[in-house]
Amino acid sequence: MFESIEPHNLNNGKLMFSWSFQQPRTLKVLAKPNPYGYTILRVLSVMNKHIPFKEITFTHPKLHNHQRSNEPKKYILINKNNLDKSDEVELSEDFDGSTSDFDVVEMENQSHEYTFKPKITKVHKNIDKQRSYEDENTKIYYLDDQGKRSTADIGGHRLARGLEHKTLHEIKVQGELDEFIRTLRFLEREQGIESVRAHVDVLPDVGGERRFKYLIDGVTRRRFVWAEVTLQNGKLINVLEVERELYSLSTLFVYSEHILDYKSLIQKLLSNLIHDHGSWLSVSLNSVREMGVQLSKLKHGLNEPETRANTITKHVMLIP
Repeated sequence: MFESIEPHNLNNGKLMFSWSFQQPRTLKVLAKPNPYGYTILRVLSVMNKHIPFKEITFTHPKLHNHQRSNEPKKYILINKNNLDKSDEVELSEDFDGSTSDFDVVEMENQSHEYTFKPKITKVHKNIDKQRSYEDENTKIYYLDDQGKRSTADIGGHRLARGLEHKTLHEIKVQGELDEFIRTLRFLEREQGIESVRAHVDVLPDVGGERRFKYLIDGVTRRRFVWAEVTLQNGKLINVLEVERELYSLSTLFVYSEHILDYKSLIQKLLSNLIHDHGSWLSVSLNSVREMGVQLSKLKHGLNEPETRANTITKHVMLIP
């Protein structure tokens, strides 16, 4: 019901959703009073839901019983454009495919209670034979595969957005983080800086209903910018900037000589930040430093983006 609000707003210009009030629902919501009643900020749980079935059966290839067999394969598929190369594919956004231009209301934190839960039955099919042997009767099919995939092929725009950073001119963000993106654009022009790429997302959904995960309105998820700053000497410095609003939160710099994939490390730092109520506490930062990671903070001031970029440049150059 509630996920249909935003599509209606975008397509019809109306803030509405369809719901027949002849179908009663008991909801637990976060609301605030207004002159006309209450405004629902977030739906926490949906109760007395009803599924009119006693039993639901389903099957899936993963439920099949697999058995290894010495029988020869009936056919094999070979990529004729990739005979001497690896099987890696290239993610390309040049193709038409699934995109996500807006995010619908997140449902992961909602609890759903049912008046009656039907019986769930998994149906196991016949045995599937796993054949690895080939003989003269095995048919060979050659595929014309260029090794490129659209974002829709591997999970949609949301997955692609989480896989790679973007160049700064591709990023469009409003609010407080827009100033930081402008700072990064000036940073990219500084002497000693090779390139700057950035990734914008909301804070991870960890730690339950923590206040810091949302802005002061209690609804909007707090965002962060994770920038990869490559110096001309080849060193890669990670810069983490979180929407501050009423918090005096410093910019965090992350560097390690042995870590190649920083994604899990950044997630750990953000999770600690949520648990610590929006503060870079020494005890949490030290637990990361024990992993051989260098961390440093830089306080914010009233500097313009160009001046701030110069300050960041001096800071990253001092990181040993």
